[in-house]
Amino acid sequence: MNSPLLPDRYELGFQIGTGGFGSVWAAADNLTGAQVAVKIPKHRDSDTLSQFRREAEVTSAITHENVVRTLDYSIDPAAPYLAMELIDGHTLSHKTNLFGPMAPEQIVSIAKQISAGLDAVHSAEVIHRDVSPANVMLDREGTAKLMDFGLATYAPPQFRDTFPLIATPGYMAPERLHGQFGTLEQRGGPQSDLYSLGAVMRHMMTGLPIIPGEKLEDLGGLRPDTSRELRALVEQLMMPDPADRPRSAAETHNRLAKLSPHSAATSTQAPSLTVARGTRRAASAAPTPNGTLLALAATGIPSVGEFSGAGSRGSRSSPTVPPSALGRSAERSSGNEQRFGPGDGRV
Repeated sequence: MNSPLLPDRYELGFQIGTGGFGSVWAAADNLTGAQVAVKIPKHRDSDTLSQFRREAEVTSAITHENVVRTLDYSIDPAAPYLAMELIDGHTLSHKTNLFGPMAPEQIVSIAKQISAGLDAVHSAEVIHRDVSPANVMLDREGTAKLMDFGLATYAPPQFRDTFPLIATPGYMAPERLHGQFGTLEQRGGPQSDLYSLGAVMRHMMTGLPIIPGEKLEDLGGLRPDTSRELRALVEQLMMPDPADRPRSAAETHNRLAKLSPHSAATSTQAPSLTVARGTRRAASAAPTPNGTLLALAATGIPSVGEFSGAGSRGSRSSPTVPPSALGRSAERSSGNEQRFGPGDGRV
């Protein structure tokens, strides 16, 4: 399907997702023959176009296998669009919602890739500001890719506090919420992304979302099958004071690289979980979902196939973990990951 809002280079296929900010389409690139994802904003006002420009410029400056690639964009008010690689896979939040806690070696592998992507992002003097399970894509080969740079900003401190407070509750660093820790350079800086990485790792360990304001239970009791070193790293990444966290994404990646699959796991059996279909499986052997993996655009817009609507995860079945393994956390619903702030429903 041709669109009057796009150049002849792109031929739209099916709609991948839609939300408050706009829509994403699978499209054929008639110039290269590749299948791409094209994001089209709903509105054309100056604020929307300014945000769209920032996202396009930020992502275009980063080239890394663990960051979704921007291929082409236009900020022409008459026809703005953003063309990116189309990922054949699913989000990390979708995987944990289906299969619950992940095996220690999977946690380490994905966390290494996210930290490598963040190192590239920070090296480009960019702060992601919304690292969460919903913004990590996993392709068929297990490659993790950071996506959705709609909230990203540049690293110089004069830019950091100039945009509205929007992010995923539970994964946002406390200094971004309250500003009580760190200098101006630290508030909302690279250390805030590291906090979010730690929260994502904790999510992989428990298979459940982090509830804002809720006291976090000890990881040793929740996941005794993981090593002390892995748990200590998660806890350090989530320290309230940015100065107490690892110094950089590169340092975090190096520490994770020393945690081989064997050293990250202990002899203690991993907690079991109940899959949505009712089949009990060991967390150390969580399988790939049956059937075709969801083709999702790396844009942060919920897929029609994965979600019932923008910003809503409630239609999906939630895995449960025995209370003996996860205590009160087992009572949570895994469909509570929402964004908040000005522009709720933004994609």
